[in-house]
Amino acid sequence: MGYDKSLIMFSKVVLGSYRTTSERILRHPVMTAWFIILLMVGFSAVLMVAEYVSTLEMEFLLIERGDILFVIFFFFMGKASSETMDGCYRNNSLKHLFTSPVKVSDIRGMFFLKILWYNLLLLAISVSLVAGLYHLLRVDFYIDGYFFLHLYLLVIAALLIGFNMVTLSNIQKKFPKYVSMGIYAQNILLIWLITHANTDYRLVSLFLVCMIVLSLLVYLSPSNMFLDAWINSISGSKTFTAKSFRPIKYFRRCSKKPFCRMAEKEMLERWRRKETTSVLGISAFISVGLVILYYQLGPEPDLGLGLEEYFYPIFIGMSVFLAVSLQIQIPALTLFGREGKRMWAIKTLPVASMDIVYGKLLSLLIFSPVIPIFIATPLMILLGYPLSYLVFVVFSSVILIFLSSGIGIWAAARFPNFDQGTDGAPDVMTMYIVLMMCLIIGAVFILIPLAFLVTDHVLGLLLVILSADMAALVMIMLCGRASRLYEDMQLDM
Repeated sequence: MGYDKSLIMFSKVVLGSYRTTSERILRHPVMTAWFIILLMVGFSAVLMVAEYVSTLEMEFLLIERGDILFVIFFFFMGKASSETMDGCYRNNSLKHLFTSPVKVSDIRGMFFLKILWYNLLLLAISVSLVAGLYHLLRVDFYIDGYFFLHLYLLVIAALLIGFNMVTLSNIQKKFPKYVSMGIYAQNILLIWLITHANTDYRLVSLFLVCMIVLSLLVYLSPSNMFLDAWINSISGSKTFTAKSFRPIKYFRRCSKKPFCRMAEKEMLERWRRKETTSVLGISAFISVGLVILYYQLGPEPDLGLGLEEYFYPIFIGMSVFLAVSLQIQIPALTLFGREGKRMWAIKTLPVASMDIVYGKLLSLLIFSPVIPIFIATPLMILLGYPLSYLVFVVFSSVILIFLSSGIGIWAAARFPNFDQGTDGAPDVMTMYIVLMMCLIIGAVFILIPLAFLVTDHVLGLLLVILSADMAALVMIMLCGRASRLYEDMQLDM
């Protein structure tokens, strides 16, 4: 009976999501069908690649059962941590719930049930789709029932660990916070040891159940800790000062211009939310990973595909697209939605809508040179490619940056989400379609100059520069369209 109120609040959240999703599907049936097609093609490609990799006899590419399970565990743990931080501890609207006659434990239960439900739903849909494609495509590698059992147990453990880690990280007193996090973080190491242990699968299942029970006991700790963590997180965000962000001083010379002031506001907010350090850290991780890959596989890896000459260029392109998606595309989709009720204050300012859009665009592009400099070029230099190829890769990265920025800002204005519980993030369907749109359009802009680069370096470089100019023009046109959508944007208070 103690969780009745949690279930009631959770049911209202699910009902609201169901209605929103139903309205979107009815309003955009073509987009829904396109999303399903892209999803099936993506999963099919992953299965076929996995089948091919399993046939290779290269030790570096051998993927064990434990590696797959741990990667999935880590993904869902990170996802749960992000959703807990953005939807709960950075949610100012919770003050209305905490001042209502509802127990703190019920509020905590509602948020965890929300995270648990949606992530298990995502897992169920993914597993069902993979299982169907597995039999349809007759993929030649074996998956047993214990794999799926361990998968579900690991995801439940990941959601509990992610939720608890965020709660412990927001404790006000530093010593208890660091001690508790240091002890509790050992669960990640234990999960890795369990998934890679050469023992009976039934014993592994028992260990995972015990891990879930222990994490559940931590989750059921006194509810005052949950309230104190939320108060500390909200109050801590208000102590931020512009002096702690040194790059902002370079905007002081043009700070009187409206779009620069908007860019300054966006950059300060992203720095306060630690988004800037996160994306720069991800870019550094990808760059180091490419270099390690080179030293592991050598200059011309033989993968049996006859593509040894093009392996690294393809891998560099994939890495650049991943970095652009994480650093520019996904943050761009939240540029308008996460403003929430502040949108009315911005719309009442005597500032042109185009300046608002260009300010948000500038905040995205300010750190974008990191991608071509630290991701696209180091491996090209190690491989000893000619200068023409190096310049081509740099301009190809610029093309993806321009296209992703323009399409992202347009999609943010076209499909805004003002739900503070999701921090303005669009639904998965919209995000996936936009990412695929950037990938397809970017491929068209890059592959045509690449075809000429093989036969004529000068002509190929001229064409890729022209494509970069066209991508910039597309970005400007989409920004103009986004400004018109911004003018018509209405927020239901």
